[in-house]
Amino acid sequence: MARILVAEDDPRIVSLVRQRLTIEGFQVLEAGDPQEAWRTLIEDGADAALIDLSLRNEADGWRLIGTVRDDGRFARLPIVVVTATPRAEVEEKATSLNCTFLSKPFEPDELVASIRGAMGAALQKVGVTILLAALKIEGTVHLTSELSRFSDAWEILMRDDRSFIPVTGVTVSMPDGSNPSTVPFLQVKKADILAVYPADA
Repeated sequence: MARILVAEDDPRIVSLVRQRLTIEGFQVLEAGDPQEAWRTLIEDGADAALIDLSLRNEADGWRLIGTVRDDGRFARLPIVVVTATPRAEVEEKATSLNCTFLSKPFEPDELVASIRGAMGAALQKVGVTILLAALKIEGTVHLTSELSRFSDAWEILMRDDRSFIPVTGVTVSMPDGSNPSTVPFLQVKKADILAVYPADA
């Protein structure tokens, strides 16, 4: 499971980003200022970072990115720079620091595409049927493209640190398929899962 450091001080944007990235199967590490972001990166690591330039002011955002790039451990960390500053004023500098640019306001799909583009990881969507003691859940889990076989993908999902697995496009029913209902998103508790199959099995 890829971990994304989200360095952003607006709680509304953090909530939106956390919700969408969790749905997409990422683990989100949150930081509200440059010092917290750097400490989180040092202590917990990350597979990519989403950094708002205006954490306190634009100079601090650039300073954080410069610190990351100057450290050999993170020199190649995929970074998406987020800002409401006009693209023409920041894109050249972002490119020079090997960062992807994302303009505010952004759509959730743009956010995901920018992060995956920076990481070079295409999204694989796997349809699943999950059996719990009293429910059957059918929907989609979201994985990176290198997990080409369902068994490998599910093994990695089951080994990840989260207690809940995000599933989208969900149909919930009784084990025999009766009384179905649909919801757009559901977090399934891993400890409750009895079995899981590809949707077409």
